[in-house]
Amino acid sequence: MKVMLAAVLLCSAVMVSAADFHLIDLSRPEHKAVLLDPSTIASAKDGHKSARLAEVGIGGSWSDYKVECDCAGNRFKKLTDVYHSDTAKPLDRSSNPLFTGSWIAGKKGVLSSAIIETVCGWPKAKTKEKAVPGADFEAAIKRASDILSKWCFEDEAADMKD
Repeated sequence: MKVMLAAVLLCSAVMVSAADFHLIDLSRPEHKAVLLDPSTIASAKDGHKSARLAEVGIGGSWSDYKVECDCAGNRFKKLTDVYHSDTAKPLDRSSNPLFTGSWIAGKKGVLSSAIIETVCGWPKAKTKEKAVPGADFEAAIKRASDILSKWCFEDEAADMKD
């Protein structure tokens, strides 16, 4: 399913000096995707790395956050978190300890591990199948949200038929 979304996103891209963003995670049952802007990966103190990610939901909602990954310690934390929706102004949750500041351990098979492995392993973690082109990060986010919204409506229609 993850490769299928990446293929759909690739095919629907407008070829205008597009950058490649990276699909870290995709969940059809939860209707969410996590995208990485690889141009933001930077070395930080103590061998850590930082990067910008977006957790994309349906209906135009998404969270834009910067993470710091402790590559040797196999953990990450959100440094900033701004929630966006089509219906309200962006909500900066960066000062709320429920959203930022706590270290999250990487656990195999869980999103936290995929974030750490991708950010810390970049560019070796880069795969062609997970590349999502877009004129900018927000365009790639919008494309992912549109696909997730379509899936949500398809899933609801299928549930109604049962």
